[in-house]
Amino acid sequence: MKKTILLSLVLLAFFSCTKTTKKTTAETNSLNVKAVAQGIDQPLPNAKKEPYRFTINADEDNEVMTETGSKITIPKGSLVDANGKTVSGKVELEFEEFHDASDIILSGIPMNITTEDGEMGSFESAGMFNISATHEGNEVRIGNNKTVEVEMASFREEADFNFYEFDKKEMKWADKGAAGAPVVNEDKVLLEKSIAPEPTKPFEIKKATSSDLVFELAVDKKRNPEFSSFDNVMWKMAEGSKSNSELFATTIKNPELQCIDNDKSIFRLTGRADDKAIDAKVQPVLFGKNWKKAQTAFRAKLTNYNAKVEEIKEQRRQADKMASVRRGMELSNFGTYNFDKLYHLKKKKQFNALFFIPVLKKVFKKGWLIQGKEKIAIPYSRSGHYKFTYDPSATNTVITFDGDGNLYEFKGTDFHQITNSEISAEDEFTFRMRETGYKVTTEGDLKAYLATL
Repeated sequence: MKKTILLSLVLLAFFSCTKTTKKTTAETNSLNVKAVAQGIDQPLPNAKKEPYRFTINADEDNEVMTETGSKITIPKGSLVDANGKTVSGKVELEFEEFHDASDIILSGIPMNITTEDGEMGSFESAGMFNISATHEGNEVRIGNNKTVEVEMASFREEADFNFYEFDKKEMKWADKGAAGAPVVNEDKVLLEKSIAPEPTKPFEIKKATSSDLVFELAVDKKRNPEFSSFDNVMWKMAEGSKSNSELFATTIKNPELQCIDNDKSIFRLTGRADDKAIDAKVQPVLFGKNWKKAQTAFRAKLTNYNAKVEEIKEQRRQADKMASVRRGMELSNFGTYNFDKLYHLKKKKQFNALFFIPVLKKVFKKGWLIQGKEKIAIPYSRSGHYKFTYDPSATNTVITFDGDGNLYEFKGTDFHQITNSEISAEDEFTFRMRETGYKVTTEGDLKAYLATL
């Protein structure tokens, strides 16, 4: 008979562990489940991000790209219908890509494989994708002796990954061999090079008042082109700066102007007045109609400046979304593929597990281990044929969801208590999951939670 260990969080003692042969009703109802292969099981179908959808022409060579930089190349005449006939005209291409823990969790795709020693190992992904296509509402496939190339955006630059195909009939991953070294994402490089430098913000010439003490200055508009559209500009001392009587008494020779505060229109003025060096903070001002004309010019310049700044920000956002490298592979079938390697545990602790949510008085058979600094997402199902396995030397958090997307966790010091306990691989643990206050309705919600770990 299996030994059962109940993990309970009680008042000041967050964790306790006792062995017993007596099972609660919730535990009894979930035990003795036959081991079955894990299929694709999305925990929150409405929360996962939408796939990319492209309309292509099957009679032409096609190349499409996602915002992360994944590139799909489909040669003309390479797609066929269920009868093997080459399709013509519009084809709807669908492409999903999965990069981080939130992507993988919400995809519902199992991330486990049987190792050579017969145990269940977990994948560490450098990028996973699913690709399919339809013609007039019917699925199409890649024709015999034809291939489609996928250059998958990857946020991992290591070379030691293999390429796997998910067999949806056998519900397991098939190793397709070494994936090869990644290559630089040239589209990201080109985009970053094309981003213009930040433009200079236009300054506003203030309206002069009757109390302003002003002076004239012969501005060289070739050296200071920002004044080329302004007439009859006068100058005053910047607010808070020390007064300089030479500015008002004599002509400034070879004046040099440098804007040091665009928002307040403050300039540094250097030059000479008679035999004295001038170094002062000054502001340009205008009177009457000249000021009104200047205001019109300023508003136009500011509108243009804001548009350019937003354009640059958008280009930077696009570049930030793109991966630095790509991993290429030629496909002869549509389906689900993964660039993976086994996640190696420095230490290992195993047992059977259930996930109990006290506020719901309900046991869940499925949870996800978020492990290590890399935040590797490892799914676990009590219905599966492998044990809950974790590295006690790593940072660990277990999460699960209820049907409404509310997220529950077990983490931190609780795991230290498990690590120090005498639990064996045949024992059963029941995790008592805490409320987090997070409700996952979109992928962004899950990303926000994972960012706190």
